[in-house]
Amino acid sequence: MSETSANNFMILDDNSNNSLFWEMTITGAFEGAKVTVCRTGYEALEVAKTSRFDFFISSWELEPMSGLVFMQKLREQHKYKFTPFLIFSNVLTPEDVALAEEFGITNFLLKPFEKIKIVEKVQGMYEVEKKLDQTSRLLRKIEDYITENKVSEALKLITATLKPGPQAARAYSLNGDIWARTEHTDKAEKSYGEALKFDANFPTALNGLGKLYLKQKRFAEAVPVFEALHNSSPRNLMRMVTLGGAYLESGDETKAEAMFKKVRGLDDSNTEAAEGLGKVNFNRGNIDLAAKFFRESGKGDELASYFNNMAITNVSRGRFDEGIEIYKNAMKVLPDQGKFHLLEFNIGLALKKSLRAGMACEAFARSLLALPSYEKAFVSMNSSAQEAQTKGEKFNQELVNLAAQKYKAWQSTQKKAG
Repeated sequence: MSETSANNFMILDDNSNNSLFWEMTITGAFEGAKVTVCRTGYEALEVAKTSRFDFFISSWELEPMSGLVFMQKLREQHKYKFTPFLIFSNVLTPEDVALAEEFGITNFLLKPFEKIKIVEKVQGMYEVEKKLDQTSRLLRKIEDYITENKVSEALKLITATLKPGPQAARAYSLNGDIWARTEHTDKAEKSYGEALKFDANFPTALNGLGKLYLKQKRFAEAVPVFEALHNSSPRNLMRMVTLGGAYLESGDETKAEAMFKKVRGLDDSNTEAAEGLGKVNFNRGNIDLAAKFFRESGKGDELASYFNNMAITNVSRGRFDEGIEIYKNAMKVLPDQGKFHLLEFNIGLALKKSLRAGMACEAFARSLLALPSYEKAFVSMNSSAQEAQTKGEKFNQELVNLAAQKYKAWQSTQKKAG
C-alpha cells in the first residue's frame, strides 16, 4: 500500500465501469483512502459544497455538464482553488491543456492507462505539494485572507513577498487586490503595474486593473483589457462574464448580450450570465423576459441593490418619474420580495422630492406593509400624510391605516417579547 496525505477522493465519471475501476485502484493503492463517486458535474458540485475533498479525479468527456465547465466551477469554490486535480481523457487538445493550466491543473492521463500509472501520478502530485516552496505557501495564505476579507492580516504578510523572483508578478498582483479591497485605487493601480513589469500578460494583474478602470467608469481603458484577456483564453467562463459585464456598463448592450449568450452556450446553468441577460432585457423594457432570467440567476438581494442604485442616479438628477419606473419594474422582475420594502420606501422618497406628498404617503405605507418593523417607513408615512393634508392632496387613508395597524401590532409583539 502506498502513502499519501489525501484521505477523501472524488471520482467524477459518467461511466459506471470506469468509475468502479478508479475507485478500486485508489482504495487498493492508498491506505485509508475514502472515495466518493459522482456521475455528473451538477451532482459533484453539490456534494463538494457540503463535504471536503483532498483530491479530484475527473473525466474531461462528461455530459450534460462538460469537464471543461466542471473544472472552472469547482475552482470558483475557494476551498478547492489549490486542491490537486487530475484530468483523464480520450484526447486533449493544446487549447484544453492551456485552459486547465490557467486553473492550476497540470496533470493529465490519456487513455488507455494502467493502474500503475494512476498510482504513480497521484503519488507524484502529492510529492509536488509536499515540496511547495515557502513563498508559494505564503502567497496562498495571503490569497485566503483576501478572500475572507482579512485585509490587515494579508497586509502583514505581503511585504515579505514583494521582491524580484518567479513569484513577483503574483505577489504584486495580490498586493493590488489588497489595496483595491481598501479603496486605495492609486496604490492598487501602481501594484498591478508593478506586477505587469515582471509579466506583461499576467492575467490576475490585468483583470484587477480592468476592474479598477471599470469602477472608475474608465470604459475606454477597461473594455480593451477584458477583450485581450478573453481573446487569450476564449473558453474561460469568468473572463467571458466579466467582459459581458464591461460591455453592459459601457452601454454596449448588443455585445453584452452576445457574450452572455456565448457563456450560456457553454454552461446553461451559469447564473452570472443569466443575471447579465436579465439586465440587458430589463434595460430594453423586456420585463417578462428579464424576470425569467432573474429567476434563473437566483440573486434577489444583489439585483435589488443594482436597481436601487440605477434608480437613485435618476432621482438625484431630477428624473423622478424615470427613477420611479425603474423601482416599479424592479419589483416585477425580482425573484423574491425580500427588498420590496426598500424599493417602495425609495419610491416614496422620490415622490416626496417631486412634491407629491399624497402619493409618497401611499408608497411609504406599502413599504411598511412589506416590512412592518420598518420604523423609517412609519415615520415617513406619518409626516407625508400631514404634509398631504396641509396641501389638500388626497391619499388612500385605508391603506395608511392598515400599515399603521401592522406596525403597532409588531411593536406590541416586541414589548411582550421584551
